[in-house]
Order: sequence, then C-alpha cells, then structure tokens
Amino acid sequence: MNHYHDSLMEEDLMGGPLEYEMEEWSTEEWGEEEMGGPILPEYPPGYRRHFHSYQNRTSVDRAHDHRMGGFTGFAVNFLGTHVHRYMGVTSRDMDHRHRYAGWTERAMGPLGTHVHNYSGTTSTNRGHDHRYRGRTSRPRRSNIAY
Repeated sequence: MNHYHDSLMEEDLMGGPLEYEMEEWSTEEWGEEEMGGPILPEYPPGYRRHFHSYQNRTSVDRAHDHRMGGFTGFAVNFLGTHVHRYMGVTSRDMDHRHRYAGWTERAMGPLGTHVHNYSGTTSTNRGHDHRYRGRTSRPRRSNIAY
C-alpha cells in the first residue's frame, strides 16, 4: 500500500513552495500626513499570532462526500483587516482523498471574537472534485512568544 499521498507537504498542495512576504506598514516611515492617516488599524501585541480551527463536509459528488478540518495559518494583513491561509487533505472516502487550499475571507466581528468564511473546490481525483464552504472558529492564540 502506497502512503505517499497521506503525508503531503505544502509545496505538493500548491505545485511549488509558497513564498510571500508580509510587509510591515508604518506611519512613522511614511508620515500620517502623506498617507492620509494610518493604513491599517492598530492591533494589540501578538495579534498576528492567532489562528482558527475549521471543519466541514464537502458537497456530495458521485454518491459520496468528504470531511475536512484543521487549523489556519497565522493572520496576514489584508486591506485594513486580515485573512488566513488554510490547506489540507480530505478524509478518505470511496478509497480516495482530495487536496484543498485557499485563503479565508476578511474577518467578521470584533477583534477578539471574529470569524472568517471560507470556500473553494478540492483537487480533482478519480474524475471529480467537490465544493466546500464553512466558517472558522473564534480566534485561538499561539503559544509562541511574541
């Protein structure tokens, strides 16, 4: 039995290593007058080091569905709010799995209790794919020191 697909890495999921930089914006660097005020809201210390859990079932296709679940990555600033990366592999049903990856939508609700919607389509396997959508849990804090 081949277990290669049971241990997929991020680069496998996305067709290559993901590289992106989170650029820090500072009104000290640009000056509030030049920028018309701060671009991003002031977040409490350690804010970026939060993540969310998620779980859902996929759409039914070819008389079956799959379970999905896991944890998002840490917060990434996005247009005055933030989003999170998520990726994984579905449960094994009908003797196969699907890969999935995406970005959550913007935060909804107050900072300490906000959630994110997410949706997408799994990879194609055995001639079909599945749609999915869901809503994350409230934020969880990392135990990494900031």
